[in-house]
Amino acid sequence: MKKKNIVILTIFVIVLMTSIALAFAYIGKPTNTGTTTANMQIKDISNGITMAYSGNTSVALEISWDNLSLHDASNTYTSYISKSTTMAVKMTTSSDFTKGATCSYSIKYIPTTAFTSSTAAKNAGLKEFVVAGSAGSLSFADYSLADKTTEVTMYTGSIATTSTTTVTHNWTITLKFYNLAVDQNSVMGQTPKGTLSIVPGACVANV
Repeated sequence: MKKKNIVILTIFVIVLMTSIALAFAYIGKPTNTGTTTANMQIKDISNGITMAYSGNTSVALEISWDNLSLHDASNTYTSYISKSTTMAVKMTTSSDFTKGATCSYSIKYIPTTAFTSSTAAKNAGLKEFVVAGSAGSLSFADYSLADKTTEVTMYTGSIATTSTTTVTHNWTITLKFYNLAVDQNSVMGQTPKGTLSIVPGACVANV
């Protein structure tokens, strides 16, 4: 945070995580069972393929004066406030699939209240508010959530079994707000909100 006479109060950022969108494209109509509010889980069963999506439903990233000192500000993305949560994608195939199956899925962000980046950061081409994710060798790097007003996709991939096995992709999702060496005073008091969704796609048998 920079420059002279800038007073940083508190920015309260809330991003709701893991709003599950069900849009299966594989053969058969899935059966959806069970949800909870604290730890959401929805299971989809079709023709011997079971997909489960779960994760914490919310994470709050609070940013205050103590977190954003001029002394620590940097334009090299070394100074930031972060908060992480977990999401999981689990797949099981029945004995009908002797070689297993492969299902696609994506992770999307759907904004409800946009975060407006500061003019100084925008002019300098710097990221301020981002989301990153990793699940073993799978990942997506800092994806800017600034000025997003429509649904965006951060990750598209697949999960596969080899036989009657269960495979899980355990995602760690991290929100970051970067403490930059530019005037970020204009972001003070913003409360951006949105949802991160695991969206299932098509499933096919391995051959």
